[in-house]
Amino acid sequence: DSLVDLSQRCSPATEQTSATGKVICTTCCHRDDQAVVRHAACMLASTISNMVTKETTHVVMGTPKRTINLLKAIIHGSHVLSLNWVTESISNNAWKSESKYSLTSDFPVLKIKGEKRRNMAEKLFCDVGLIFVEKDTAPPREDLNTLIELCGGKVTASRTRSKYCIGGAAPAKEHVSLSEQWVLDSISKLKMQDINKYILYPFRSPSPEF
Repeated sequence: DSLVDLSQRCSPATEQTSATGKVICTTCCHRDDQAVVRHAACMLASTISNMVTKETTHVVMGTPKRTINLLKAIIHGSHVLSLNWVTESISNNAWKSESKYSLTSDFPVLKIKGEKRRNMAEKLFCDVGLIFVEKDTAPPREDLNTLIELCGGKVTASRTRSKYCIGGAAPAKEHVSLSEQWVLDSISKLKMQDINKYILYPFRSPSPEF
């Protein structure tokens, strides 16, 4: 049987409580790699999640790239591991220790351990003031709103009430318009970045695309 066939056969088990306590999500993985992860989860009594939540313990990344799932994994204190963790665990017939497979060289913030990382993330934007996210942003407004709120920020649906506008619309004098990169970079480093480097209007052109 192929790994794809095995993963489909085992798929009902992924809805049950994980015997190992591991809840695994993938990001930046090809379809065949996702099948390998599903097979491993079935074989090693773990749970597959379609999205990263506070219950997610492990995120398996195919290609190191900043994604919404990666940022959520940083916020929730999840392990972020290479696909080798999965394939070598299958060969081992048991989950391997995570330390060798953590993507800390690509994302240094992962060196901060889970609970401490969660505590840092929860406070990241708590003192910023009201934030308004524009309609056409990259990543989409819904994702940015979620990330900001997970990091203790307060999002408003009213541009006029906000202190900061994310996404580039020309604000009134009492507002500051910032690139989406300010949110993403702050979470990636778990440190609020210098706002002056991300101002879009009227002082600076937009930051690189997400």
